Amino acid sequence: MTLTPGASFGAFEILSPIGAGGMGEVYRARDTRLGREVAIKVLPDLFARDPDRLSRFDREARLLASLNHPHIAQIYGLEEQGPTKALVMEFVDGPTLADRIDAGPVPLGGAVRIAQQIAEALEAAHTRGIIHRDLKPANVKLSTDGRVKVLDFGLAKLTRSDGGSGVEKNTMLSGAMSPTITSPMVTGGGVILGSAAYMSPEQARGQTLDERTDIWAFGCVLFEMLTRQSTFAAAGGSISDAIAAVLTRDPDWALLPPETPAAVRRLLRRCLTKDPTKRLQHIGDARLELEDLVADPAGDALPRAATRPGARIAYLPWLLTAAACALAIVAGWRAWFAAAATSGISSPTARLELNLPAGVELFSGPARTGAVTPDGKSVTFVGVSTGSRMVYLRRLDQFDAVPIRGTETAVTSFFAPDGRTLGFVTSAGELRTMSLADGLVTTIATGVSVFYGAAWGPDDRVLFVRDGAIWSVGRSGSDARALTTLKAGEETVHAWPIALPDRKTVLFSVQTRDRWQIEALALATGNRQVVLTDATMPQLGPDDYLFFYRDGRLLAVPFEFSGLRPTGPAIQPVEDLPSSLNVAPANVSSTGIIVYAPDAANRQLVWVSRLGGEEMITDTARGYTSPRLSPDGTRIVVQAGGIWVLDLRRHSLELVATLNAEGNTFPAWLPDGHSVIHRSGLGLRVQPTDGGGGGRTLPGTTEFDYPAGMTADGQSLLFNRIGPATSFDVFVAPLNDLTRATPVVRTAAYEAGARLSPDEKWIVYVSNVSGRNEIYAHSFRGPERRRQVSTEGGTQPVWNPNGREIFYRIGNKMMAVSVTPSATDITLSPPRLLFEGPYGYGAGITLANYDVTPDGQRFLMVREDTAASRLRMMLNWSPAAVRNVSPASP
Repeated sequence: MTLTPGASFGAFEILSPIGAGGMGEVYRARDTRLGREVAIKVLPDLFARDPDRLSRFDREARLLASLNHPHIAQIYGLEEQGPTKALVMEFVDGPTLADRIDAGPVPLGGAVRIAQQIAEALEAAHTRGIIHRDLKPANVKLSTDGRVKVLDFGLAKLTRSDGGSGVEKNTMLSGAMSPTITSPMVTGGGVILGSAAYMSPEQARGQTLDERTDIWAFGCVLFEMLTRQSTFAAAGGSISDAIAAVLTRDPDWALLPPETPAAVRRLLRRCLTKDPTKRLQHIGDARLELEDLVADPAGDALPRAATRPGARIAYLPWLLTAAACALAIVAGWRAWFAAAATSGISSPTARLELNLPAGVELFSGPARTGAVTPDGKSVTFVGVSTGSRMVYLRRLDQFDAVPIRGTETAVTSFFAPDGRTLGFVTSAGELRTMSLADGLVTTIATGVSVFYGAAWGPDDRVLFVRDGAIWSVGRSGSDARALTTLKAGEETVHAWPIALPDRKTVLFSVQTRDRWQIEALALATGNRQVVLTDATMPQLGPDDYLFFYRDGRLLAVPFEFSGLRPTGPAIQPVEDLPSSLNVAPANVSSTGIIVYAPDAANRQLVWVSRLGGEEMITDTARGYTSPRLSPDGTRIVVQAGGIWVLDLRRHSLELVATLNAEGNTFPAWLPDGHSVIHRSGLGLRVQPTDGGGGGRTLPGTTEFDYPAGMTADGQSLLFNRIGPATSFDVFVAPLNDLTRATPVVRTAAYEAGARLSPDEKWIVYVSNVSGRNEIYAHSFRGPERRRQVSTEGGTQPVWNPNGREIFYRIGNKMMAVSVTPSATDITLSPPRLLFEGPYGYGAGITLANYDVTPDGQRFLMVREDTAASRLRMMLNWSPAAVRNVSPASP
């Protein structure tokens, strides 16, 4: 199908043709809905009738949609008009690299900077398991703002499509299948040589391919930029001539400019080695070489781009170098601290950031999720990775954090005074200890609050919260007893206990009807006294300072522990600590170490199409998690340091329920579209969203209940409940009497993340009955039936509102399974990939951290901020390090 200027293709007005390739014609067009220019790549009707070519076109759409990188042209969607299919892509205004080369050799500095950006794009694709297979100057655009964009992944293929070997079998391209380009390699007779001239030897022979075939093509492109000559093809030749040159001839190195640095010559030789085992193995290595060239004027000097757009790239190597220096300095600091401790010298305060392992995001909750060993040499944190959660340990003399196996589903962690035992609480309310010497895990209590913390107490006993009161239990799990009792009608919960150095007193938080306060408990007598008002989450810091939270801020006050009273004004100990509970509270050590997370307020809510095209929903960035669309699709309820409602029509964001210390989390809409139900530390709560009054806690529920869905008549609630014997289970109960809850799915396995089908005949949920998380469908009404939905693991299931699809996640992949209902059963298709992307999993693991629009065409996702993948640390804190003094009184 050929389009002419002024014609329409769906909602797109064709402006002008751009070019043609082996996979279709490309047009410049205007999106009449969003008022932006796009590129539309139309598959010819003849190709559309060819199943193989059509499959390749669909594959290009999905591959492009999964790649979100500043140097890769983004895909916006897939459009159809009659039998014709077209990709809607980012329009990159500017010439191709082939056009630039046709005008003459690219100066050395410019060539290196272009190559650096191409390498970044390839590295991003290779990291996702994708190779381009058709890299050439015509597939690289030079945008008007100075950025490089790599185009046309139409011949790309997942390198792990064979089940994980990391290679693919290549099919030799005939002349008819050789991709068409317009470049200096086009002969006067119209013979197309482009792709053949950039094929690796193994590609030309039809052998297995991996990332090294792109590295070969990358070397060809860099050589051509510097020389304006094709590395292996000559004008007037044929495809066979080009392939023969690739297989038998070496590049003419004499064509390189005399001023070409030795590092560039070395890089080219390593890229263009015919034996792939001796070729450069990773494109990231080439990127690093090029970054060094850009940044090192004293070595192989390159011309500097002083004011050219994109020149900021030159500073990246300096930042990397600075980071490496910082690590070395930290090591030196630690050695100096040790020497200072023995010599009486006052140690300096130091600040650093700890990167989390790739793909791990910090778990955020109202309880402290991090801990510092008593000797100050290691820290732990709770991390989430593609649907699993556990404690990670980072030794300060090591570069990497490692997961601690056996701590799965942990929500908080703490150390014994000797540092040899780790304590943690699971999401099922189990208090466990682990010997770090042999990994032995012991459950010492159940029914433990997951919101309100735990700590090691006096006499080798562990302090925890159960039924709203402070308890203690022996290390072996013996002699559990309550230490406090709630004052009926006055107090809601006691929380976050810690033992004082005298081992005779415990500090803890008390929630009264109108505020939080910190009290001291004398273990010998049971007497209590208030020590701080409007305060919560006490922690012991160095220099006899008591740390606590007030109005979302971490504060510290000098404290006389013998008299249980503050002796001075409160100060703000860390100037860049988030002033909200968007992230887990900071952990403070008496050794002077403070560990905290940057504010996760830069997460974004985005729409993602079924092919992976992404569109921002709002410019307001916050610590978003657990978003849910209202029944009519016009509003979003979302957790973000509280529960908020975003009106998509008015673009307004209104607070519904504060986070405070109640842990208001996991909101879900009620069918009326005016109220939400959410989890809290007191039980399930119903909260109006229109300002029509305060919320109410539902009798018969506890903090171990999670809302899952409502029947359309608003009469029955589907929810997940944690039990000490069977972990998570799925229950249903009348909304007006939740004490009459009955199980829908209840086994010894873990079952959670339940969602009710639109016709209310089935639920989907996650279960580990097979030994790993899989998605299952279970009948909700009628004869009991169960069907496995996923085949290779999965979590966070959601129904398509039309009831004909089930979506779920596995790693970064969004999967879909078609559902065909019958009178009493359903038939399920094999799972298929919709898109991939680095979208947050949130705190729920099995509870979906996304939603689907009423038409089933777009996904409401949370784009994770890079701040979620690092921790900040202050070493050797002292009051002298504080710049900001709070006027608030103790």
